Amino acid sequence: SAGTLAIAEALAAGPRPKRSLLFIWDSGEERGLWGTRFFVSRPPVPLEQIVALINVDMIGANRAPGSPDADAAGTTGPNEVYLIGPGVLSARVDAHLDEHDREGSEFFYPRTDAGPFLERGILTIGFTTGIHERYHGPADEARFLDSGKMEAIARTIYALAWTLADAPERPRI
Repeated sequence: SAGTLAIAEALAAGPRPKRSLLFIWDSGEERGLWGTRFFVSRPPVPLEQIVALINVDMIGANRAPGSPDADAAGTTGPNEVYLIGPGVLSARVDAHLDEHDREGSEFFYPRTDAGPFLERGILTIGFTTGIHERYHGPADEARFLDSGKMEAIARTIYALAWTLADAPERPRI
């Protein structure tokens, strides 16, 4: 949430791209994608006007030596982030990003909040640093996040969002 809010603030303060950006904070993913299913069933703008969903989900974990997640096999290492979706959906977006997405993965895109968007033909791009043992537990606290890594990922997402919103042609699946 903090990364997404920082991206929104930076986009609001900077030069405006050609297209508008809409930020949503949803909930109920683990209960059946409640938030995104509700959004796509009652969108504030026609769904055909939405170019892409950039899903920012848990971008603060780090498997760096000495970090709280040093032994978390499902967490990315220093200077790494998992990217989910674009490689199989859009060659244009894949030219900007390397993708990490495979069937059987914890983050395979139909399992995430991106699923309801994808079902409606909307390009989805997910960013995450993976799963750790504190995931959704009482010990899942902000003090374990790598703020420097979160900032770097948020800057990358900012650049991608701005580029997609300002591109001469809208990317398509």
